[in-house]
Amino acid sequence: LYIEANQPGNVIAAKSDAEGILENAFWQIALNEDGSLQLVDKDSGVRYDRVLQIEESSDDGDEYDYSPAKEEWVITAANAKPQCDIIHEAWQSRAVIRYEMAVPRNLQERSARQSTGRVGVEMVVTLSDNSRRIDVDINLDNQADDHRLRVLVPTPFNTDSVLADTQFGSLTRPVNDCAMKNWQQEGWKEAPVPVWNMLNYAALQEGRNGMAVFSEGLREFEVIGEEKKTFAITLLRGVG
Repeated sequence: LYIEANQPGNVIAAKSDAEGILENAFWQIALNEDGSLQLVDKDSGVRYDRVLQIEESSDDGDEYDYSPAKEEWVITAANAKPQCDIIHEAWQSRAVIRYEMAVPRNLQERSARQSTGRVGVEMVVTLSDNSRRIDVDINLDNQADDHRLRVLVPTPFNTDSVLADTQFGSLTRPVNDCAMKNWQQEGWKEAPVPVWNMLNYAALQEGRNGMAVFSEGLREFEVIGEEKKTFAITLLRGVG
């Protein structure tokens, strides 16, 4: 790399993709009306829908253990009205997505189905040229107590196991925790919660296709849904 003073550099025009679309050689990303993403893997043709939807639920536990409230009320950002800005640059494209969620301020409001609290969400989705990786930064403005916020990444993969790394290697775990069925018969004092830990990544795979979610500092995930195909990555737990 040489830098020459007073010499103009090459000017590369920004991309002219359609508004609302991020695209490179590997991915086409469309923005849904609720602020979630629709992904198309150009190599395999696999589609992913409602990616990065935020889920909010109760947390009646403590700093050590998550525990849902007896009167649960799960809220998603499906009805959000986001503001989306698309920025096309010479080497990458970014989508900046902002919206607010009305949520219960505390467990009492959740029990009464009230929602005077709020959570501000800002996501920056970056797709670089010639990159198979989609980068996501999520910033939250949390104005509620006793709840859990997760980001959902649905996949189409039928599998009975999930791969995640630990300090000393990688582990394959079942997506259906058998302890959820027989914990009372085995004399457990508390009902288990089907969440797993990861150090840096978790992955689902079916045949030659798969998806891995990498994180910086987020250590807890669950595979949810009737068919156990959706990553739920814990972003925040607020207990008091």
